[in-house]
Amino acid sequence: MNTPDYKLCPLCGFEFEKDDTACAHGCPFNEVCHLIRCPSCHYEFHDQPQTLSWFQKFFKKNKETCPPIKGNYQSILQMKDGEEGTVAVICAHGSRKNSLAVFSLVPGSKIRMLQHTPAVLIQIGETQLALDTEIAKNIFISPASS
Repeated sequence: MNTPDYKLCPLCGFEFEKDDTACAHGCPFNEVCHLIRCPSCHYEFHDQPQTLSWFQKFFKKNKETCPPIKGNYQSILQMKDGEEGTVAVICAHGSRKNSLAVFSLVPGSKIRMLQHTPAVLIQIGETQLALDTEIAKNIFISPASS
């Protein structure tokens, strides 16, 4: 059984299969080139040996430390019910960001707070998404102008 070769973009944190890149589908230099192009941000980076990649995953902490947030941003936990805002920063590791992106929760998306308890419930377009408090506290928005 052939196991997919997953790569993590060092620039945007997007996780993808190496076989899903444009380079794997017809580039004449595919066999000799050791660069991988991220399908999300198009950043090109060097391919690492699979053993090194496995070694790094084994010892790597699965959390991204959030830099100090400057400006008029607030955690979505600080929003009032019915308040709207625009997602500015999501402090999470690559696979968590990918999971949230499936529901259109990415920087720039407009959200509306629906409720805080028993779970944080937000609306993104026509989608309602329930979030754990630990995830919600790491999502920062810029409030909508009054």
